[in-house]
Amino acid sequence: MKAETIDLLFRFGRPLSPFYANMMKLRQKGYETGLLKSRKLPCPVISIGNIVMGGTGKTPHVIAVAAFLKASGKKPAVISRGYGGRHGKEPVIVHDGSKLCASPDIAGDEPVMTAEALENVPVVVHKKRYIAGLKAIKELGADLIILDDGFQHLSLRRDIDIVLLNSFCPFGNGRVFPGGDLREGKHALKRADIIVLTKSETISSGQKEGLRHQLHKKWPDKPIFFSENKFSSFTSLDNKTLPLDHVHGMPILAFCGLAHPDPFFKALKELDAQILYQKAYPDHHKYKLSDINDIYQRAEKSGAKFIITTKKDGTKIKRLAGLPGNLPILQLNMEAAPEAGLFNVLKAKLGL
Repeated sequence: MKAETIDLLFRFGRPLSPFYANMMKLRQKGYETGLLKSRKLPCPVISIGNIVMGGTGKTPHVIAVAAFLKASGKKPAVISRGYGGRHGKEPVIVHDGSKLCASPDIAGDEPVMTAEALENVPVVVHKKRYIAGLKAIKELGADLIILDDGFQHLSLRRDIDIVLLNSFCPFGNGRVFPGGDLREGKHALKRADIIVLTKSETISSGQKEGLRHQLHKKWPDKPIFFSENKFSSFTSLDNKTLPLDHVHGMPILAFCGLAHPDPFFKALKELDAQILYQKAYPDHHKYKLSDINDIYQRAEKSGAKFIITTKKDGTKIKRLAGLPGNLPILQLNMEAAPEAGLFNVLKAKLGL
């Protein structure tokens, strides 16, 4: 959906924003007072979420935190709603700790991407995260649960709430849905234990300090850390790794399906790739073979030597049957690189 269309929809929805914001406040109050019930899993739970709709980099941070905890001797499992998947009433094991067990069509693109990146960490999806967590603990041996996109999922208690904000636009357009892109008002940050400002490579050091000061002034008791996106390599659809300079000076076609696609295209330009054509699909776009055939035709007409997409998009398209093979599709691998202080706080809170 184009930005102009989204802005128009937000304008129509603006009169309803105060009503929705108050409903979210009442909902939070209901859980705080016990009027609404929440359940506790028999192990620590870390939630990684946000208050803005999309584009804060949850998946890379889930991967980074899970990898750190695994290296620290824990047995983490990631649980997710599995947005965009076709899973039903029963929880679906996406990865059992040794092998991938579900496709993006069933589990959703981000859980599969997480599972492929971690390789030896269980991933389970279900609408009710408590049920998914129990399955991960009882059947897969998890001793710590990482709740992907769980800040608003108050029916499951958590021990640590990590909230991600975009460094270049921390509070979206400043209005609560449906008049804006905030899931709930800024007041919700009082529930956070840690605030992480993502994509901090997009702002200057002076802007960072100003932003840190602004947030500390409002929430003085919250540890605040910055995190950068680090692009590490390219991977072909058959899992061959190539260095970043592989596309240096090369004519390419680039496409993605992200909430905020501009940083992806900017990264390719900074790698000195010559972008002949670029296309941004909606976030969580479900690719069809016709989409990829169109991409290939445009690439051939433009004279591109490579087609570049993201790991998230590659996770879905490489499973399509009948992909053309006349031009290589490369996935740009991106990792979250939070300040070390984030992991020090996690170690202290978890007693590691």
